[in-house]
Amino acid sequence: MTGSQPRWFWIALGGVFFLGLVLRVGGSTGELWLDELWSLALVAPLTSASQVFTAIRHENNHYLISLWMWMLGPDRDWWMYRVPSILAGMVAVVAAIRIGLRQSRATAFVAALLFSLSYLAVFYSSEARGYAIAGSMALVGYDCMDQFLRSRAWQSAAGYGIAVVIGMMGNLSFVSVAVALGLWSVAGLPWRERTWKSARQLVGLHAAPVALLGVLWYMDVRHMAAGNGPQLGLWPVLCETISYAFGLPGNFALAGVIVVGVLAFVAWQVAAMARQRDLRWIFFAVGVVVAPLALLLWTGRVFLFPRYFLVNVFVLYILASLAIGKAWDTRALPMRRLIAAGLAAWTLGNLLLSVQLWQVGRGHYKDAIEYISANTPGGNAQVGSVQDFRAQLLFGYYEKYLPLAQRPDFLREEAVAQLRPPWLLLTISPYELPDLPARITRAPGLDYVLVKQFPSVKLSGFVAGVYQRADLAGPGVR
Repeated sequence: MTGSQPRWFWIALGGVFFLGLVLRVGGSTGELWLDELWSLALVAPLTSASQVFTAIRHENNHYLISLWMWMLGPDRDWWMYRVPSILAGMVAVVAAIRIGLRQSRATAFVAALLFSLSYLAVFYSSEARGYAIAGSMALVGYDCMDQFLRSRAWQSAAGYGIAVVIGMMGNLSFVSVAVALGLWSVAGLPWRERTWKSARQLVGLHAAPVALLGVLWYMDVRHMAAGNGPQLGLWPVLCETISYAFGLPGNFALAGVIVVGVLAFVAWQVAAMARQRDLRWIFFAVGVVVAPLALLLWTGRVFLFPRYFLVNVFVLYILASLAIGKAWDTRALPMRRLIAAGLAAWTLGNLLLSVQLWQVGRGHYKDAIEYISANTPGGNAQVGSVQDFRAQLLFGYYEKYLPLAQRPDFLREEAVAQLRPPWLLLTISPYELPDLPARITRAPGLDYVLVKQFPSVKLSGFVAGVYQRADLAGPGVR
C-alpha cells in the first residue's frame, strides 16, 4: 500500500509505539537475573572486544549484549545493560509497520499492536539477552528480502545481509529464520526464474552473510558449550509459549488446543499462499514449523524454554498480521467487530502480564540479602549456599549494595554442615519447583526453615528463599 496516510492513522500508530516503549522501559528497571549476571561475569576478565568472539565459548555469550556489557563495565545501573534489547524491540515495531503498510493500513496497525504490546516481545526486549535482537532482525530480514524479490535493489540486499549478521550475533536462535529466508530466496530467484542472472543475484545476496557466519562458526560456535536446566519437554514448552503469545498465563489449561489451532492456522495460510503462487509460503512454513523442528532434531537439545522460540513467534505474528489485516479489509462489519473484540481481549491480556512483570520482576536477590542483614544482630551474618554457582554469581554481585560492615559472609555448600551458619539462601527457577520447600535438612540435626520468600516471574528469573536455622527461628515458623 503506497501513498500518504491520514494524520489520525499516524497518531494511532504513535500511541501504540509509545505504549510499547513505556512497557519495555518499565520492565527493564528490576534486578538483573542469573543469566544476565552470568553474561556480565563472562566478560569481566576480557581485555579486548575481540575476545567476546574467541575467549568465552559458552552459549550464554550473546555476542552483541556481551560487547555492550564489556564496554559499560560491571557497575552501571541495571536498565543500562538492557538498552540494546529495548532498542531492538522498538526496531521490530517499525519493521512490522513497514511490512504491514505494503498490504494495507489495517495490516500495519495490527502489526504495530502485536509487536508493541505482546508480552513475549516486551519481556525479552526488556532484559539483557540477545533474543530481542534476533527477533527484530527476523522482521528486518523479512522486510528486506520481500523488497529485494520485488525490486532487486542493492539497498534491500545490503539490508538483508546486515540483518542476518546482526540477528546471528544477537542470538543463535536466529538460525531458523535465516534458513527460512534463504529457502525463500532460492525459490524466488534461480528456482522460479532459472537464469544465470538470478543465480548470480542469489550468490551476491548471501555471499557476505554466509562468509561472516562461517568465520563466526570457526572461531566460536563450534567450540561452544551448552548450559543445563530442567528438561521440560517440547510439547509443554510449546503450550506455554503459545499461551503467552496470546496474552494468556503460561499454565493456561487449554493451551494444547490453542497450539493445535495455531498449527491449523499456519497450514491454512500457507496453503492459501501456495495456491496463489505467493512464495512467501516457504518462509512462513519453514520459519514457524520446519526449521525449528529440524534444528531440535539436529542438535538433540533437551533443555528448552519459550525464549528459544521467540523468533518463530515473531514470524507467526507477521503471518497473523497479514491474515487479520486482509480479513478487516475484505469482510463486512460483523467480522470487523469480531476482529476488534479479539484484538481488545488480546491487548488486555498482554497488558496485564506486563503489569505483573513490573510488579514482580525477575527476582529480588538484593532484597533477600538486605533482609538477612536487617535481621542479624551485630552486622555480618553467615549465609550458607545450597547451589554454589548460582549463589556465588548472585551474592557476589548484590552484596556490594550493602555497607561493608553489613555484608554477610558467604559459605560454600560443602562448609554448611561443619560451620552451621544461621542462614541459608536458596534460589530456584519457577521451572524447577512450583514452590520453595518449607524445610531443608543439610545434616543430621541441622534443619533450616523458610522464613521469607521473594518472587519472580516465570519466563526468566529465580525465586529467592531465605532460610533460618530451625533452632534460631521463631516458634511460628518451626
